[in-house]
Amino acid sequence: MELVKKIFYGVSILLLFSCNGQENKAELQGKTTLSYSQNENSEFILQKQISKDENNFKYLYKENIFQLVQAENFTYDLSIDHNIYDTNLVLESASINIWNFKRTNDHIILVEGDDYYGSVFYIFYYNNNTLKYYDSIYYEVKNAEKNKEEKKFEVNFKNQTLAISISQNENKNNYELKRYKTVQLLNDRKNNLLKESNGEIIQEKNADINQDGIQDKIQIIQNKGNEYYSIIIAISNKNSNNKIIFKNEKLLTPPNSNSTGIGLKKIVTKNNYITFEDNITEGNPTKNEYTTFIYDAKEEQLYLHKYGITAMFDDDNSSKDWEKINTKKDFGTIQFENVDKEFLRNLLSK
Repeated sequence: MELVKKIFYGVSILLLFSCNGQENKAELQGKTTLSYSQNENSEFILQKQISKDENNFKYLYKENIFQLVQAENFTYDLSIDHNIYDTNLVLESASINIWNFKRTNDHIILVEGDDYYGSVFYIFYYNNNTLKYYDSIYYEVKNAEKNKEEKKFEVNFKNQTLAISISQNENKNNYELKRYKTVQLLNDRKNNLLKESNGEIIQEKNADINQDGIQDKIQIIQNKGNEYYSIIIAISNKNSNNKIIFKNEKLLTPPNSNSTGIGLKKIVTKNNYITFEDNITEGNPTKNEYTTFIYDAKEEQLYLHKYGITAMFDDDNSSKDWEKINTKKDFGTIQFENVDKEFLRNLLSK
């Protein structure tokens, strides 16, 4: 089920930092005024947000672009300046906000899921492409039925210890965060895949392909104007935050619009094997194509294992049924990305 969220900025945010008692005000898209003050004990400044894209969870600041990218199981990865980090945030709130507080090259980033009775905040420290995750905190709004005051934040950061206070409607909570972990930057291949098209997912299947106890994902995606489907296979690794990504864009074709019975039937998985079953002709005989790949966990590679076609006639001519299968001894060692429809069809003519 698609997770639908709207981004609201119905409350003003007051950042209680301090320097010379000077007041500063910034406007967000002409809708909300963000006011904050600085004191002599604080150096972070709330950055002005220039624009936001509600549909793609994209937040543009003068120096940075933040975006929430949907990952697996309705979680979200945080993208900063087009680099995607493996954050796996759970955001099921009515309103999503990203707040960026800056001191020179240091950033304190708050990703907020805001609901009527409270907010969950994911707290990050960011500097020079390094992202560190501190913790998630929950702030409950007491007396929520009253007209809500603006949220007020006070943030102090010293010796890797982050102290945050949040107050609203005369309710103030203090949080001290000391422990953090570095968030992995997703490998280039996955970054490129996640930045790509807005294609439609035709089929999707979860299975433990590398047998490590973690579910992997197989997606068949149709992009407008493309002759072939995109096949994306993401293999998880319990010893690393990075996923191993495989992609093929020359193996499976969308069905002919004049024939609803032709095309990809299903994805079958068993242990470290993946098979794509494709109906290639209708009538008498009906021909089905089976392309099987095997995952080698030691080499972290996906190879063509078997390719076959079966022809099935109606009951009166079932004796004419035939099958042709090609295996590694026929085609050698071929990686998943290098398998294409033309190559497979040429095997049949040998």
